[in-house]
Amino acid sequence: MIDTDKYEGHTEGPWTVIGNGEIEAHYNIAQVLPFVSPEAFDATANLIADAPLLLEFYKEVKRIMDIDEILETSRVELIWIKLLEMSE
Repeated sequence: MIDTDKYEGHTEGPWTVIGNGEIEAHYNIAQVLPFVSPEAFDATANLIADAPLLLEFYKEVKRIMDIDEILETSRVELIWIKLLEMSE
């Protein structure tokens, strides 16, 4: 299961990334976050690091919800299975 507790106290958006205009694969967290408390910094850094995982899960849930041919209980089961797979 995704441990969302590690995001508690994150810096609220919207966030702004200041760069040199080029697309970069990785940003230094210190460049991305404003000056915040160490607790908020850690929580926000965790959220940024896990964003691809959270986006993948969201897309999968949306795909499952768009399947017309299955019962609601089956949707819940499929989502639960996906969540368990992602936590391994």
